[in-house]
Amino acid sequence: MSQLTRMSLKNRLIIGLLTLVIAVFGVVATTSLNQETMPSIDLPGTTVQATVPGASPEVVEETVTKPLETALEAVGDLDSVQTTSSSGMMTASVTWPFGKDSEKMTDSVRSAVDAAKSNLPDDAEVEVLSQQIDDFPVVMFAVSGGGDAQALGDRLETDLVPELQAADGVAGVEVTGQAEQRVDITFRPDDVNDKGVVTASVPDELTGASTVVPAGQSGQGDRSLAVEVGTQMDAVDQIGNTPIRTADGTVLLKDVADVTLDSVEKTSLSRAGGKDAVTVAVTKGQDDNVVEVSNRVGEVLETVGPKLGPDVEFTTIFDQAPEIEKSIKDLSVEGGLGLLFAILVILAFLGSFRSTIVAAISIPMSLLIAMIGLMVGDYTLNILTLGALTIAVGRVVDDSIVVIENIRRRQGTNDLTIADIVASVKQVAGA
Repeated sequence: MSQLTRMSLKNRLIIGLLTLVIAVFGVVATTSLNQETMPSIDLPGTTVQATVPGASPEVVEETVTKPLETALEAVGDLDSVQTTSSSGMMTASVTWPFGKDSEKMTDSVRSAVDAAKSNLPDDAEVEVLSQQIDDFPVVMFAVSGGGDAQALGDRLETDLVPELQAADGVAGVEVTGQAEQRVDITFRPDDVNDKGVVTASVPDELTGASTVVPAGQSGQGDRSLAVEVGTQMDAVDQIGNTPIRTADGTVLLKDVADVTLDSVEKTSLSRAGGKDAVTVAVTKGQDDNVVEVSNRVGEVLETVGPKLGPDVEFTTIFDQAPEIEKSIKDLSVEGGLGLLFAILVILAFLGSFRSTIVAAISIPMSLLIAMIGLMVGDYTLNILTLGALTIAVGRVVDDSIVVIENIRRRQGTNDLTIADIVASVKQVAGA
């Protein structure tokens, strides 16, 4: 500390230029730092969840849990695999040591789960769930009104969701609570026997009939057009008219089965303002700014909202951006008040305009240096770093006043020397 003080006093011009450089880079760092509620934490683990509707815990244990445990044990570098079997569900908590690449480890777990699916029941559904804090939604809002719930869900999927996914920084958009429909195919046994249809081949026939494949290009003047073969079936009538091959030729699916459109039983409900609604959750990328992503989502809603209909209402359920902006504002206000009162105290009790200028520069400079450190260390402005900066403001204000007062006390009626200043700073620094 003594050497730094001596060097500063002997090279005042260089220190002045360095102060200007730090101020410029500090402002740049402050404006470029990402803002989020919590820092990105790379949790060393993931969760595997499997569901088997209607199965007892004993059946889940034998048919799902044991095959998945065997597959997961083959993944190297795991710390532990803990499984829980219950009615219709199995949950496995997989952890690995800190320092391992979480993305690679999650991919290894996912590959092991995919390899084990052939040994699981046909109606078992398995998924690997991420445990990263970045997967927590940035914005969550409810959409209500607009008449029929099914029509509203369809408009959201076609008009709103693609626009949200195309916004910069948006990693995913999840829609829940919408009404869904499915096509039910019920075979008529007598007609199946009369026509000689093999029901096991019908899924393959439907897949082949609804597949679109590229078939080259066709030139038209200066333009090149893509040629595709096949059509995508999106109506009940189209599915009913699908040709099914038999030993005696082909028959239409509707000749041997009833094809109907039924509603899928809802597994989640969403309501806003006492009306049925659809919930939309938006997540950001790992390195993206929460506030910027939230603002872009708001811009998309302002643009697409009127297209959904005059009766459609948006209700914000959760938004991280306002809390972050409020925290940054509070820090700015507290830092500004600390600077103002420090200046007033120094000016009132020491009566030195020069000392006041020193404090007015040193306090904000300390914060700007901290901002540069955050940027270099690849940190963000979050609840932890903002809390640390808030505490630091108080310490900087205290130290500035005490150092200046100590220098002033040593001065007395004599001229200050470098030795006096060094001794004053050293005394405070030691404390």
